[in-house]
Amino acid sequence: TATGRRLYSESDIRHLRRLHLAIRSGHRISQLSALKEESLQEIVDRNAANARWTGDREETLSTAGDFFKACNAAVRHLDDSALEAALNRAAVVLTRPMLVEGVIIPLMKDIGARWAEGSLKIINEHMASSILRSFLWDMLYAHPPQPKAPKIVVATPAEHWHEFGALIAGIAATEEGWAVCYFGPNLPAEEIAAAAEINGAAAVALSIVYMIGEAQMLREIKRLRHYLSEDIPLIIGGSGIAAYQANLKQIGALFIEDLPDFRDTLNQLV
Repeated sequence: TATGRRLYSESDIRHLRRLHLAIRSGHRISQLSALKEESLQEIVDRNAANARWTGDREETLSTAGDFFKACNAAVRHLDDSALEAALNRAAVVLTRPMLVEGVIIPLMKDIGARWAEGSLKIINEHMASSILRSFLWDMLYAHPPQPKAPKIVVATPAEHWHEFGALIAGIAATEEGWAVCYFGPNLPAEEIAAAAEINGAAAVALSIVYMIGEAQMLREIKRLRHYLSEDIPLIIGGSGIAAYQANLKQIGALFIEDLPDFRDTLNQLV
């Protein structure tokens, strides 16, 4: 108006309320500002349905199997909000080992298998991977280590981009009282060795989910074993390396079969 007041119509107010509700549920204003009212209302309605689903299901989801089914359904329906809600609820109800070994690992295996056979679209896999990576990252750094905790460097070697195994190994190490120095995927041997030296690590752990070039991979592990001090154990796990246990032993690396084996190995080192 001429006196500097800004007047809003009823339709303006409805629009702003829709924007407010959509932003509260996690959407960015840049994603919403250009949408028509119908599209904006669809987002608000879908978020409200997800909230009701979470409230209705909170009391019925109690076991790892329940949460696995809920997460799986959310992935199939491309429902990121429902997947986040199920994971967050599982973190409250389940113990950390049960959450990781009973929900997250089976979910990732199932997603990988269905994607490989063509029954799951790439966009579903990407959505699930994005949320799971963020969720695991938060778990990894949820509890700061004790000042004198032994340090372990966790990564994946060069050309290996699948980091979920490394993240899970890092989470397991924190539960055993280790301070985890996590450096993510695709690191050359000399970089991993440098990280171990700079951080004063007492161990190094690698995750290899898929074998990419057998000879090259074993050479990379051999190089890393050569760069590391003799008193620093090199621990390697993952389905991609399971068939090469004899080679790892010859190189001087420790092969671990699963998370319980990894925990036992860490406890023995301490």
